[in-house]
Amino acid sequence: MRRSPMCRLQAMVLLGCLLFVLVPRAMAQGPQRGPMIVSPEVLPDHRVTFRIQAPKASEITLRGDWMEGAASEKLSKDDKDIWSATVGPLVPDLYSYTVTVDGVKTLDPRNPMIKQGNTGLDNMFFVVGDQADFEDNKPVPHGQIRQVWYRSNTLDAQRRMHVYTPPGYDGTSERYPVFYLLHGGGDEDSGWSTIGRAGFIVDNLLAAGKAKPMIVVMPNGSLPRPANMPAMTPGTTPSPEARAALAALQNRFTSELMKEIVPFVEKNFRVVADRDHRALAGLSMGGGQTLQVVTSNPDQFAYVAVWSAGIGQNAGDWETRNAAFLSNPKINDWIKLFSISVGDKDFTLSGSKALAEVLTKHGIKNQLHISGGGHTWINWRHYLNDLVPLLFGAAAPGNAAGAAAAPKGFDVAREGIERGKTETVEYDSKSVGVKRKMVVYTPPGYSKDGKYPVLYLLHGIGDTETGWTQKGAAHVVLDNLYADKKLVPMIVVMPYGRASAEPAPANPFAGNPFQAYAAFEQDLLKDVIPCIESHYSVQADREHRALAGLSMGGGQSLNFGLKHLETFAWVGGFSSAPNTQRADALITDPAGAAKQLRLLWLSCGDKDNLMNISKAFHDALDTMKIPHVWHVDSGAHTWPVWKNDLYLLSQILFR
Repeated sequence: MRRSPMCRLQAMVLLGCLLFVLVPRAMAQGPQRGPMIVSPEVLPDHRVTFRIQAPKASEITLRGDWMEGAASEKLSKDDKDIWSATVGPLVPDLYSYTVTVDGVKTLDPRNPMIKQGNTGLDNMFFVVGDQADFEDNKPVPHGQIRQVWYRSNTLDAQRRMHVYTPPGYDGTSERYPVFYLLHGGGDEDSGWSTIGRAGFIVDNLLAAGKAKPMIVVMPNGSLPRPANMPAMTPGTTPSPEARAALAALQNRFTSELMKEIVPFVEKNFRVVADRDHRALAGLSMGGGQTLQVVTSNPDQFAYVAVWSAGIGQNAGDWETRNAAFLSNPKINDWIKLFSISVGDKDFTLSGSKALAEVLTKHGIKNQLHISGGGHTWINWRHYLNDLVPLLFGAAAPGNAAGAAAAPKGFDVAREGIERGKTETVEYDSKSVGVKRKMVVYTPPGYSKDGKYPVLYLLHGIGDTETGWTQKGAAHVVLDNLYADKKLVPMIVVMPYGRASAEPAPANPFAGNPFQAYAAFEQDLLKDVIPCIESHYSVQADREHRALAGLSMGGGQSLNFGLKHLETFAWVGGFSSAPNTQRADALITDPAGAAKQLRLLWLSCGDKDNLMNISKAFHDALDTMKIPHVWHVDSGAHTWPVWKNDLYLLSQILFR
């Protein structure tokens, strides 16, 4: 039977309607792609699981920047063809990683968080926690990070930089200081604002009142390389040809920065265009560029920081090439801060130390900070967080200002970490004529096969040898720092600082309390130290002894430590009490003391009623030109301040 045209039309309309209904439903369902995969998955205990579905792969490995050396993690395949591995627990932080599938480096396809560079891409993930609070995206006022294009006549090309402007920049007519921040090799101008977290770090410091509002300029330091550029292997000494080519390349960047970038920024942003309002810092390759810029333009930047970069294995050659800079008598007037930071496992450690030694040899003031860890962004973000509060007068070394605080929970015992051992030791004191006690902390993994430096840590008036552990949680603070790999393993000795055969009075201030505390000098030198060095595995020389204390113990530490620099190279006073002697009475040879001291630390709370004592001591040290750290905490004459001081000081010792 033949159908009429109307019937055929009705059938076509019906078919079209069915297709309209069914096809989108089928498309919405899509092809069957297997189980839903989450990667990476950060677990509540800070372990992290990585997953990749790869049915035809024969081997998959994971490489992350939390791993040391050439370590990697192999993934295992389950019956659903999903490869997985769980690592950690990791210290809260931002991490990067790559996966390698059958020898081919690739990205984790389930993770959209990507770090880009000019040599490849990596994935990233963030482990939330107190230790990462400084770099977290917190509910505080945020600045803006702008991508800015400019014409470079030096390179004959259009170039890009990232520029951070502080919160409120567009709503005011205020002019700001400028911090030029350089990345390392393999990265480009987005590095500091992505994996470097520079915007969030500065936002958080500004919100906490720890930094001055500033513009941060992050240029692209990766320049087009000549086709005949010699190859260089990280961690090895470059050939003379490679060094010459690298110097030429760095000279090119110096021109790019000084002739193109700085003038562009000072024309197009509201800045204070003078030396005192310019800072320059860089990591790795950027650290080398920073050195090149500042040695050829020493009058242009008041604040300089070099991270994970040095002067190589031939310090003499660098010294000769930069003789004009090193002999310039105005350097210390022009540069208010010259900071050098490097990790103890960083391949640039020796070069960084050599840089500090050459600068010191020529009388150029500098600060060398050796942290834990290697050549990684994990360190460089911390270096940035430490530096920004020192810029533009916010907290310059030698000046009272707010400074960094320990992260929340630093004094709370953690689960699942190694702990040191705390024990009470009784000894015969020939100086006092009675048996006395001290508390001794040995670090996790302490072994008699090793040799350890010693910190002698003194309490305040009214406390005993238990003060630092019962009130100051010193053992907890130290355990947590060891877990975070921030300390040189050390023994900490907490003696009883009141040296008297008579029991302490109910009122610790009754009579003449200073006399018994002054007498502790002989007990410390003749009884405590010999006891420790005969019963524990220690390095028994001045370079490996530190003395620090709080309040009355702070005065004891300054009095005894500075009088006996043949015994102590590291001395610190927290909120030092009125028993503190005058600095010029303790230091009769300022030049000699400056050479002997590895570190002299002074700190006090900004609301402490004894601030005048620490401030006067600090001013006297400045007059005598004695290098020292002057740290002002937020707080009064209380344990939270002193615990924070221990947290900060202990990380600097014996490096």
